[in-house]
Amino acid sequence: MFLERDNGWLACRVQLRSAWAFAFTPGKALAELDIAWKLVQELYAVRAIEILSAIDRLAREGALDFGDTADFIWKAPTLIERQTEIEKAKLQEYFPNDMRMRLLRWRFESRKLEHLFPLLMSTGNVFAVVSLFETYLLRLCT
Repeated sequence: MFLERDNGWLACRVQLRSAWAFAFTPGKALAELDIAWKLVQELYAVRAIEILSAIDRLAREGALDFGDTADFIWKAPTLIERQTEIEKAKLQEYFPNDMRMRLLRWRFESRKLEHLFPLLMSTGNVFAVVSLFETYLLRLCT
């Protein structure tokens, strides 16, 4: 407590300098300070609930996003399998009487389907997961 120049009393809390009160007697200043301190505590309690609910919401969104991403990664190879079926069907359609051309086309298509497409998908999956993780870290910090 401090005695002001106008003979009023200023009471403050060491724990939180923004909680202070002024009155003309020390007792009234302390009573006002108790009221101010309770209001500050209520404000922090409300903010804590808001922060916790924001963290819960972020956790739920993250669980859904990472779950959906894992589901895509799990199912992605079937995209290549399906495209392989399509390309094999095209061989007979495009070259019904030319085995040499079918083999030549399959050499080019199978190279993409067996090597390049899986490489691009797995690389993309890694970058997508890292980017998603980074996004959630940034959201957690803000």
